[in-house]
Amino acid sequence: MSNQQYYNYLKEGAALYGNKASSAKEIFIYSATIGFGAHGGNPKYFIADTMLGGIPYHWKYNDGTEVPLNKLNGTLLGEGVDLSLYTAEVGNENTQNLAKVFITGNYSATRGGGIGSNGDVTIGRKDVPVPETDCSIKKVWDDNNDEKGIRPESIEVELWRKIAGSNDEPIYIGYETIKPDANGDWSLKFTGLIKEDGMGNQYEYIIKERKVVGYVADITKDEVSGYTITNSYEPTVVSVEGKKIWEDYDDLVGHRPGSITIRLWKNGVEIDHKVVTDKDDWSWSFTNLPKYENDQLIEYTITEDPVKWYDTVIDGYNVTNYYNETPEPIPDTGDNYSYIFWLVLMGVSLTSMISLIMFQKRRNEN
Repeated sequence: MSNQQYYNYLKEGAALYGNKASSAKEIFIYSATIGFGAHGGNPKYFIADTMLGGIPYHWKYNDGTEVPLNKLNGTLLGEGVDLSLYTAEVGNENTQNLAKVFITGNYSATRGGGIGSNGDVTIGRKDVPVPETDCSIKKVWDDNNDEKGIRPESIEVELWRKIAGSNDEPIYIGYETIKPDANGDWSLKFTGLIKEDGMGNQYEYIIKERKVVGYVADITKDEVSGYTITNSYEPTVVSVEGKKIWEDYDDLVGHRPGSITIRLWKNGVEIDHKVVTDKDDWSWSFTNLPKYENDQLIEYTITEDPVKWYDTVIDGYNVTNYYNETPEPIPDTGDNYSYIFWLVLMGVSLTSMISLIMFQKRRNEN
C-alpha cells in the first residue's frame, strides 16, 4: 500500500500470521508519489509488537533480520521505499478467543499476502483505551571517560516480558539501539507498551543489554526513574575452576586412584598442571590467568591424564570418570609356570619317542 495510513491496534484487533508471498508475507507498505496520483504518498504507520493473546510478533525483514521496535511506528518517506515485514510466530488459544479478525493462510504471487490496499487500513480500535506503560533506560559508563578507547558508538538493549509476580521465564519482545545525543546522554524509553495480556493479567517488563566487548554490565531498577545500565571494564584476568565426578558405585571394587593429574592448556599449548587428591575434594583451580593476548580472547581448556580402569568425559572445566569394567590382563602366577612345565615335558617326551623309533629302524636294517 502507498497511500494514507496503516494502523494495527491490539484492542478488538486481528492476528496476522501464516500468510505466504514471495516477499512481505504479512505487511507491505510502500512510499511513492510519481505515477501514483491520488494513490501516492508517504504513509504513516503503527504496527503492534504483540498479537492478540500475548504472542510477540518478532517482526522480520525479507532477509530474515530482526526489525528494531522503534521501526514499527513512524512515517515512510522517500520515493520507491517500502517496509516489508513478516513473522514466523503463530497465535495460541488466547489469540483464537480474543481476535475479531484472522488474517492468516492467504497467498500472493508477489508480496503482501496478508493485506492489499491503496487506501487507509485500520485494524482494531484506537478509540478504545488500552492500558499502556513505558520503560525508561539510562546508560552510565564507568570507564574513566573511555580510558582504553574501546567504548562503542552504540549499544543494543533487549526488552523482555512476563506476567507480573509469576515464576514464568520472561519472553523476548524485541530490541532497540541506544546512541548518545548531542550532550552525550545515553538514554532510551520504550513507549506504548501494553500493560496487560487481555485476560486481566499485568505485565512486568525486564531489560537486558546485549554484550558490549570489553565491558561487564550491572543493571539496576528504580520504580520512579526506571532502569540504569552501568558498564565497567571487564576484568583482565580470569580463573579456571573445575571438579571431579566419580561414576564408580562409590569405588565398590576399590580401583579409584589416590590422585589424578589435570593439565591446563592455553590456546592449545600446555602451561600448567595440578595433581589433585581427595584432600582437595577432587577440585582444582588455576587463577590470575590473563584473559586477552594481543587483544584476542584466550581459550583455556583442560585435559586429564589417563586413569586406569576409567573412561574420562570433560565438560567445560569439570571432569567425570566412568568406571570401565574391562578386566586387566591375567597376571603371571604359579599356575602359568605349571602350564609351561607341562609343555616342556610334552616336548621332551615327543623327542624321546622319535629317537626310539629311529633306533628301532636302524636295528631292523642291520
